[in-house]
Amino acid sequence: LKVRRKVRGSRVAPFFDALGGGAGPAGSALAAACARKGARVGLIDPKHGPWPAQYCAFAADVPEAFTSSLSHRWQHIRMHSERPVRFTETYVRFDNVLTQEQLRVPGIKNVVGLADEVRGQSVRVNGETLRADFVFDARGRAAGNAAAQTAYGEVLAGEHGWPLDEAVRMDFSPLHHDIAPTFVYVLPLAPDRLFIEETSLAARPCIPTDLLAIRLAERKERLGLSGEILETENCFIPMGGPAPMPVSTQDPIPFGAKAHFTHPATGFQLTRSLKAAPRLAAALTAPGRRSE
Repeated sequence: LKVRRKVRGSRVAPFFDALGGGAGPAGSALAAACARKGARVGLIDPKHGPWPAQYCAFAADVPEAFTSSLSHRWQHIRMHSERPVRFTETYVRFDNVLTQEQLRVPGIKNVVGLADEVRGQSVRVNGETLRADFVFDARGRAAGNAAAQTAYGEVLAGEHGWPLDEAVRMDFSPLHHDIAPTFVYVLPLAPDRLFIEETSLAARPCIPTDLLAIRLAERKERLGLSGEILETENCFIPMGGPAPMPVSTQDPIPFGAKAHFTHPATGFQLTRSLKAAPRLAAALTAPGRRSE
């Protein structure tokens, strides 16, 4: 990737069409959308590694371009609160490897480091100031005083006997000495693989994941599930809070969770980011929008 360089005072600084902070799903989606419009994009992240979380959605919410990046579909979805409920919509799981691969497009330069002093047209990273026509911030949200969703999950190995086309999305069945309500997800991945996760939808202060792990152990015992733990997942998602302030030319453009894309009832934001990225990229890279 060839990057323009513009003189700023006595220094020569790398210059991009777009700079982005955060290489999670939202930041990667917007970086890819801008690059597809011909922009030279610098994407800043400390790791640039595999996404650690599980991402699910209802099939109807997934953009058509990403249906090939789905790993699982469940036609029968159960929920349990005061009474059992069945969903009629198909529930799906993203394959993180395929999704990340789909978002790796020519025109993106990965910059490894912590984004600091993030402004409307510059980001300081690794002691150097990078500049661009515009900067977007997709580094997620700090909790502040808002409530937060927390979750602890495990991928289990071993025969489980669960129908592969049936999943539990929210089971609020009370647990022994339950204080705050939490629920469990059960997603069968293969005859010998199953993902199970205990979640606090929203709480302030948040429920710590070590308590959720204790509750998950009780859920597994009730459901007769055991087996080797292949992977674990810890989630922390700020929920609610004040809406983002209007953006000035001196501020970076918030995107994804940073822009409060998080659904207030579920914590989901991936499909919303995938849908919004091409529209925002088209506006940001429109003729006459970028400086030469």
